[in-house]
Amino acid sequence: MAAKEKSHALSLIQALKKASKDLQNNPIFILCRNQTDLKAAIEALLELSTKANPILSADPCLSNISHSLNNLRELLRDLEEFQGYGVRSLFYRQITKYKISQIGYEIETHLRAYIDREAIFDLVQTLREEPGDEDEKITALIEFENRLSQGFDRDYQELIMKAGIFSILESMLCFSNCSNRVKDEAALAVLALIEFNKDVFVGMVFMGFTIPSLISMGSSTSIRILSSLIARIRTPLIDELQHRKQIPRIINLLSSENRSVLMAAMNCLFEIAFYGSKEVIGAMLEEELVRKLLELQRLKIGSDLENEDFAFEDCVKRFALQIEMGEGVENKKEKDEFKLEILETVRKASVSDAEAASIVHDILWGPSP
Repeated sequence: MAAKEKSHALSLIQALKKASKDLQNNPIFILCRNQTDLKAAIEALLELSTKANPILSADPCLSNISHSLNNLRELLRDLEEFQGYGVRSLFYRQITKYKISQIGYEIETHLRAYIDREAIFDLVQTLREEPGDEDEKITALIEFENRLSQGFDRDYQELIMKAGIFSILESMLCFSNCSNRVKDEAALAVLALIEFNKDVFVGMVFMGFTIPSLISMGSSTSIRILSSLIARIRTPLIDELQHRKQIPRIINLLSSENRSVLMAAMNCLFEIAFYGSKEVIGAMLEEELVRKLLELQRLKIGSDLENEDFAFEDCVKRFALQIEMGEGVENKKEKDEFKLEILETVRKASVSDAEAASIVHDILWGPSP
């Protein structure tokens, strides 16, 4: 099917899906609905189905819709037959309206499955094109993320798994020559998959190269996505980062000249500090993280972040607070020991007694009024 013909076919199917949705109002609402409006909605759907008949009859997955449409025609005749206001007419009219609602749901379900299948096929084709149009790739990925955001759907998940979408996204992140903006969007699609069904896709993240690739990209978007993954997966992902020796690589991003990357890396490390175990916190301190946060704290906001007020202000105190309030280190004594270690580093690394005294005071008692 040519691209133009396919676009026209999908437009018809989308319109038919919308018309079927109109028949699915809450049954209680249907009882009070204007019968003329309901008949008009059915007739509009049947008219669209006539236009779409060549598509419906050509695709085996849509052939069963013909049976539903025939039932709908019969129900429309029944609706017209029971026009009186007697108890029998009112009873059968409401039963008929409920059946119409159910058929609308059946038709929409079949059409949604068709649209999903075609969309996944197009997504795979677009992402695999080399080099391909980057704008088309980004648009396709955004549409995929929007579909995932509608919530879990077992049939849609099966389509994703059969098409190997996760492997394609991972290949784009790890092995392709795509630009960072395409890779960032692919990373957002991975995050959308995690939100769609964490139980299935987290394992794929752990087994593959997604996490190291996000860090290697080193963009503010990729690190923010990593932070979001940490917030959703928590300790298991942090342990994996520790096992793969990836946390020092995140800390190294604090040397970036890009202020947005600095802020993303700092917030990512704060997320790790909140959920990380005592072994993780200890390793972070061994990487001289406190010294690097002190250097960040002295930075002035640049023009590229002029809308971010005091992005790095009090970051040492905030790091200490994440450990104190966090879930990863459960023992209070161990938390206190980490606080003392942070305080000792502050005293040694500060450029003046005044700076040290101010930060120590903030960590112990909070900022002065």
